[in-house]
Order: sequence, then structure tokens, then C-alpha cells
Amino acid sequence: MPLNPFRFSEKARTYYGRVFPRIELVAAHIDEEYSISAAAREEIMRDLAKLPKKIAASASTLGNDAAQLRAAYAHLNGRDREKWEEMMAHDHAITRPLKRLLKDGITTWEQVKERATAQQRLNEQEPPLDDSTARETEQETPPEPVQYDDPRPASPMDERSSTTHPFLFLKALASASATVLGELGRVAEEVTYLLDARARDQRLLVRQSELETRNAQLTEQIALLEETRRTTQKRLAGAEHRIQILTQQVKELAPRRLEELAELFPSIPALFKCADDIREEMRKREDIVNSLPTKLLWLGNHDGKPKEMVSMVYHPPFKAYFSDADHEIREAVIKQIHFLCEEGPHHKSLDTKRNKNPTPPHTPDEHMYIRIKIGLRATCSKEGSELHFYNIIPRGDL
Repeated sequence: MPLNPFRFSEKARTYYGRVFPRIELVAAHIDEEYSISAAAREEIMRDLAKLPKKIAASASTLGNDAAQLRAAYAHLNGRDREKWEEMMAHDHAITRPLKRLLKDGITTWEQVKERATAQQRLNEQEPPLDDSTARETEQETPPEPVQYDDPRPASPMDERSSTTHPFLFLKALASASATVLGELGRVAEEVTYLLDARARDQRLLVRQSELETRNAQLTEQIALLEETRRTTQKRLAGAEHRIQILTQQVKELAPRRLEELAELFPSIPALFKCADDIREEMRKREDIVNSLPTKLLWLGNHDGKPKEMVSMVYHPPFKAYFSDADHEIREAVIKQIHFLCEEGPHHKSLDTKRNKNPTPPHTPDEHMYIRIKIGLRATCSKEGSELHFYNIIPRGDL
């Protein structure tokens, strides 16, 4: 059963005063973690009602008592000591009994257990009184002194009872006032604790509202940034497409311009050589692109439909990448195009995916992409009897 550490501290017992039996009942009903259930609170209030002297109690009061016991238990066991010391520095109501416990020199839970063990042994060592011991005690009791009548006349002061004597009345009134003031102090501490808890709850609600507002603002900003990113990506793809078209136009116009310049400046024969070199480079690129298949028999239906002949349409970005690629990549591209037509897009080796989001550059929204080799993909789509190839892209750029 959990121990009540305040039982072994005179200062703590003085702090609780006449309501100390209540803290004893709370200690007897809490669990191992010094928490109190609703059923235990009801049982404690029933036990308090049976006491000869009424002790005020409510669910919040008992919860406060359990919190004080829990604070002492945690601090003496070395749990969250910085937290409890900060609360003691601010004279928090929960830690006031703990402060008195520490002033009495009880600083560890081992000391509480040692004192509890010593008290238990002391209770076990006191033997009960038998009949002979009781008789000896009665015999040793000194006789009451004989009262003799005072021959002096009675004084009016002697005839007054203790309840009507002014001095005794004031003394009793002072004692009752001290008890009432002590109880009022306890009630004031409980009210302060509840007000502090309510203020903390209000601050938490305000903070929660601020965080929810900030979260909504950030969500809106993220949506705007995502829209901006998509718009920028589309513009970038369009710009890249225009750059490729302009580059192709420059390549086509370059030999003609160079020939015109060579005719204007016959003293610079290198201009004719540059024009010839560019034509030779373009011819080689055209030969490389012409190595791509132009028509193939589509065998990859697998749905009972008759086989059909499909025409290959290669878009400028695809042709540009293909013409600049090395011989190994070009062979892999041609191999996978034949494999696509023979086996269909659903074959495992093609690793076909549809509608990659965001859409890759120079590729329509409705598309698929197939594996050329490790780390390289081609975007394409089948439209009727035409098979379009749009671009060849490293997998990391998808």
C-alpha cells in the first residue's frame, strides 16, 4: 500500500491540522502511482462522514490531496525534480506540504520507508495489557485528593462557569478562530490551485487556436506554392520545346548562311569548310534517326483483336536524344521498340507506367513510359494506328 510521507513530518502534520485524517484516508485509497479514482473518492467521503468531527471534502479537494502526495512521492524518488523545485520556488499549493517535509530533513523516499518500518516495529513491540497488569495499574493509581469545604464565603467569580468567564470565553473564541482561519487558508489554497489550473487551460486553448490558424495559413501557402510550381514547370517545358525548335532551325539555316557569308567573303575559305562540316554532321544525324523502325506489326493486343500495322512517329526531343546517344543506348532503344510492339506495353521487362504526374517535358498528359535500360525511360503513347515517341529521359528526372 502506498505510504503517506507526511505522517512522519511534524511540520507537515501541523500544516494539515485537523484535516490530517483526510490525507491519511487519501493515502490509503490511492494506487501505486499515487493517482485516485472516482470510486475511491466516493469511498473516502463516506468514511469522512463517519468521523465524530466533520471534515469538509469534495472531489476536487481529494484530487488536490492526491496531487500533493504524488508530488512528494515523485520528488523524493528523484523524478522531475527541476519541475517540483520550480513549483516550490513559486510557492505552488501542491508543493507546500512537500516543502515542510524537506524542512524536517526527509529528502529521500528511503527515509520514508525507514521511518515507516521503525514505526511498525515499535507497534509490534508494545504488548497488550492483560488482567493482572490492568489490576496493578489500578492499584498504583494514586487516590484522588479529599476535597474539603472552604470556610470562606463563596466569591461571585467562583460561581461563574468557564463558558461565562470572559477570559475563558475569549480563549475559546481565539482557538475556534484559529481553526476557522486555518480551514479558510486551506480553502483559499484550493481556490488558488483551481484558478491556476483554469488559467493554464485558457492559455492552452488560446495557443491551440493560434496553432490552428497558423496551420490553415501554412496549408494555404503550400497550395499556392504547389500551383506556382506546376505553372512554372509547364512554362519551363514550353520554353525547352521552343529552344529545341529554334536550335533545329539554326542547324538547318547555318549551312545556308555560311555559304552566303562565304560568297560575300571569298577571302575566308574556312566558311565553306564550316558549312560542309555542318551538312555532314546533319547527314550523320539523319542517318542515325533513319535507323529507327518506321512501321511494325502490333502483336501486343492479347485481347483477341486482329493484328495491325502501326506507324512510328518520333518527336524532335526523342530524335535529338537518340542522335546524340552512344551506340549502346541506340541499340537498346530500337530493341525495346520492337519488344513493345511484339509483347505489348504490359510486359514485365518494359516496366510500363501510365500518366506520370507531373507530366514529363514535351509529353502530353495521356502517356505512358517504358524502360530503355537501367536509369533511362522513354515516354510514348498509342493513338489509333500510330505509336508516338516523345522523349528519352533519365529516370531521376521523372
